[in-house]
Amino acid sequence: VEGIADSPPDVAFIENDTPEPSSSFGQWVSFSGEDVLLYPKNNSDDKVPWSIIPSDPGDPSAADTYFIQNLWHISRDSRYGMWMSFTGTSLKLYPKDDTDDKVPWKLVRAHPAPHPDMYYIQNHWGGESEHRYGMWVGFDGDKVILTSNESLRGVWRFIKTDMPKAPSYCRSAPGVPEYPAAHAHVCPVPGAATSLHVDA
Repeated sequence: VEGIADSPPDVAFIENDTPEPSSSFGQWVSFSGEDVLLYPKNNSDDKVPWSIIPSDPGDPSAADTYFIQNLWHISRDSRYGMWMSFTGTSLKLYPKDDTDDKVPWKLVRAHPAPHPDMYYIQNHWGGESEHRYGMWVGFDGDKVILTSNESLRGVWRFIKTDMPKAPSYCRSAPGVPEYPAAHAHVCPVPGAATSLHVDA
C-alpha cells in the first residue's frame, strides 16, 4: 500500500488523527513562539516539516526512539533546528544546542496494518526515575501536552514530505501573518518590528 513504511519517514508533517474530538482531527503539529500547538488543518502555510532522527542507532534498547527537530522555513527563522521537548507537561521547542534537553520520543504503532504510519508518542527523557518518563503526547484544545492517561493520548500520523530547500515566506514574530518573500522589500528578522511594507 502506498505510503506505508517499516519506520517513520526522515522528514514528516505530523497530523493529529485522534478520532475525538472530531474538531481537532486532521490538525497539524506546529508552533507559535516556542509553544508546540495544533494548527487548523486548512492552514497549509504553517505546516511544519519535522526531522525524525533515530536517537541512538547503535543501541538496541533505543529502537523506535527518535529526536524530533523543527525544519520550518530553514535558517531564516530563529527557531529552525530547535528540538521538540517540554516544560512541565507542555510541549515546547528547545534550542538546538541544548543537548541535555533533547527528548528521545518512542513511537509506538497506534494501529495495525494498513495504517502503520500512525503512532502514539511516548516521552523517554530522563529515565524511569523522572516523573514524566513514559507519559504520552496528547492535546488539550490547541495545546500539545504530556499526559499519563492512556485514554487521552493522541494518535499521530507521520506524513512523508521532502526536506525543505528554500523558504518561500517570511515571518517577523510569532502571531504575525506570513507574506510571500517575493513581495516584501526585506525579509524581517524574528522579534523585529511587525511592519513588512508589503508591495500592493
